[in-house]
Parts: sequence; C-alpha cells; structure tokens
Amino acid sequence: MIVHEPLNREGVALSFKHGVLFDLDGVVVMSEHVKAQAHSATIAAYGGEVPAPFYANIMGQSHQAVRAAFIAASGRAIDPEAYSELYQKVLHERMLTGVRVAHGVLALLARLSSAGYALALVTSSIRWMMDLSLELTATEPFFHAKICADDVQRTKPAPEPYLLALAKLRLPAEQAVVFEDSQTGITAAKAAGLPVIAIRHPFNGSHDFAAADVVLDTLHDTESVVETIESVLAK
Repeated sequence: MIVHEPLNREGVALSFKHGVLFDLDGVVVMSEHVKAQAHSATIAAYGGEVPAPFYANIMGQSHQAVRAAFIAASGRAIDPEAYSELYQKVLHERMLTGVRVAHGVLALLARLSSAGYALALVTSSIRWMMDLSLELTATEPFFHAKICADDVQRTKPAPEPYLLALAKLRLPAEQAVVFEDSQTGITAAKAAGLPVIAIRHPFNGSHDFAAADVVLDTLHDTESVVETIESVLAK
C-alpha cells in the first residue's frame, strides 16, 4: 500500500497535531434519502416493490450488501451486476438535484481548517459518487485526504478505511476524532482505535450508537461542535 503525504497547494508536506475524519453520506452531505430513492426505483424497474425507508435498516453498509438486501426484499431474481448498472444511472440523475451539504458543515469545515486541523473524508461510496457529492456541495477543497471504497480491500465495518486515512494524515488514532452516522461506520472507527461523535438524522434512528463517545443531533452550532471535538480529544 502506497501512502502519500498530505500536501499543500504548493506541494509542501503538511504536518498536523490533530485530525477530524468525516464520513460522507449523512454527515458532510445529505444524500441518504437520494440513495434510498434510487434503490427503490431500481427495484421498481424490475417489477418489484421495496419502499425507500427500507434503506434505513442497512444504511452505512457496502453497496454490495445494500444491493443484496434490496434484491432479497423484492423477492425478484435480479442479476446483481445489472442491478448495479441501473442503480448507478438512477442515482447519478437524482444526485444532481437531490444532494445538498448538511446544515452547519461548511461553517464547521472552515472553522476546523482555520484552526489547523487535518481533515479527511472516509466513505464507503465508490469514487465517482464521492467526487460528485463533493463537487455539488463545494466541500472538496477542505479535505487533505479522501478515502473511498475503491481505495481499500475491505470497507466499513472493517477498520481499513480509517487506518488508511490516519496513515495519509500521519496521525495516531489518539490524536483524531471521527464523525459518523451509522452503526457500521462507528464499528469501523472504533476498530481503528478512534473516538466517535455520532450524528442522528431521520435515516439512522434504528442504529445502535452505544459505542459512540458523543451523540449529536446537529452540527449547526459550530463553536459548540468544536468544543465537543476538543473535549473528546482531551480524554
């Protein structure tokens, strides 16, 4: 595995004291509802019926796991690869109008960046989904490292994505904190030795957040969130 140092715009290696690692969907961008609708629409194209809220049960898992769950729930015999091809077309179209930045995130990223935190994105989405979400929400420039499903052998709940992010930022786990919104993501972060701040939203009400260090309902109060990050890092 080749790990590149984070660089500034002039190509100079950066050094950080602390880092904040963000999940993408449901944390940085509000996109879980779009994915849910896209899966439901894909099933409908095959003559099945699985309502979009079904996605809440499996949110945060790999595309392969979510795909398998929707196909099984539909009761239809659907080729997985054909399903994925159609799903990605449907998702791309819906993302263009349905994805938005999460409330408070732009202010938080700007505040953390100005304070000298290393910022990383760690998602189970594949690269084009990640890149499009960041482009649509103008959040890509904030991140010193971006890890997606294409970068690892095992996605969340395995710790590999978070371990790779730490390696890229050249930080030990005790000097970083994670923002997550799924039980799967929390499991991955904890397995990597990272403390977790979990974010509640309408699609994760059934997820067990007992392992999280802190649970928040919103990121809108920037200074309060920064104080929470500092408190978690100080433990």
